[in-house]
Amino acid sequence: MITRSMKDSWGWGQSGVYTTAAGYRALQASRISRQTPTFWKNVWDPLALPKVNFFFWTLAHNKLLTGDNLEKRNIAGPHRCVLCSSNYETAQHLFLECNFAKEVWGIILHEFQIILPSQISVTELYTTWSRFYSQYIPSKSFWSKIWTAIPKYVCWQLWLARNQQIFREMRHSPLQVAAKAKSFLLEAAQQQFCKDDPLLLPEEKRWLGSLEPCPRKHLLPPQKANQEWRIRDEDDKFQSWWRSQNLSTIFFDEASKGNPSTAGAGGVIYSPDGASKDCFSWGLGQKSNNQAEILGLLKACHIARNKGAKDLQVFRDSEIIIKSLKFGKLFSNASLNKILDRLKRVLLDFDTCKFYHILRKSNSEVDQMANKGSSLMKGLLIVNNESFVQMP
Repeated sequence: MITRSMKDSWGWGQSGVYTTAAGYRALQASRISRQTPTFWKNVWDPLALPKVNFFFWTLAHNKLLTGDNLEKRNIAGPHRCVLCSSNYETAQHLFLECNFAKEVWGIILHEFQIILPSQISVTELYTTWSRFYSQYIPSKSFWSKIWTAIPKYVCWQLWLARNQQIFREMRHSPLQVAAKAKSFLLEAAQQQFCKDDPLLLPEEKRWLGSLEPCPRKHLLPPQKANQEWRIRDEDDKFQSWWRSQNLSTIFFDEASKGNPSTAGAGGVIYSPDGASKDCFSWGLGQKSNNQAEILGLLKACHIARNKGAKDLQVFRDSEIIIKSLKFGKLFSNASLNKILDRLKRVLLDFDTCKFYHILRKSNSEVDQMANKGSSLMKGLLIVNNESFVQMP
């Protein structure tokens, strides 16, 4: 505001001539920012994925389309929090005050015995985040980058869980949301190369090592990966071993008369104790071998998920798909990568997934089911002798 008592001065610097640079400086000088440059530097930290940084930047400006912001724009929507179904949805409630969100934060921070304070906003939390950690963290250390990125990934996964429940009617447990947040963070940080850092404290090592990388993408090159993913045991020993793991187990296969040609897929899904199983055969129509293989595993995962499976071990006698899932390799065929992306999204619904390559003789049980699938019309699915129509 200008008053009569103020002395005259040039508006655009000493010369009084407008330039773009002078206008920018005047604009910046007039801005009132509630956050320090360090805050915004951390928001755009390169450790996090760009989409995660952009999401958190939008959240810091309170521009996410939460219930309160939708209402301000006169847009009909879920103004009540869908994660707890009890409170009006605001950013502060959704990410900090919701009982669902509190459980997620509790799982993430349990290792460090940290409890978040009440009545704090997301920006206030992020501004004071470094103070919650009891130990001194060197500013350029690996753990400093991990610790700075934790709030962004937790809030991002809470937002995804909220959206999936609204738009896809998919419910996630707090444990699943916490696991995905941690997994994506560790994947971005390539934690397998860093968790043996001698500067890390014991609780930091436990936090980094308590979860396998997300199955969506595995950043380890093959030469550094655990070579035990190739199983070469005799069949009797192998059968005894996989049953002892107490995990939901998938064996799957594909069959076709050419490449591409009329194809089918088949598989067996065992319960964790190995006492019960579900068998399926699926007609896929004209597909390549790789397409049929991925679709077969996709259907097996759907069946396992519908049965309530949380932890999976997957066995296949072809290395192509197993390598792709373990090492994040993509195919040169775009349509094949689209199917693979569908599979990876389904795999994120499980807490853990382990992939193994086995010899053909150890996968003989599903050969007959896959061959039966290749003789079925396209879209015909047979599960435990019940017929359905599901187009691939």
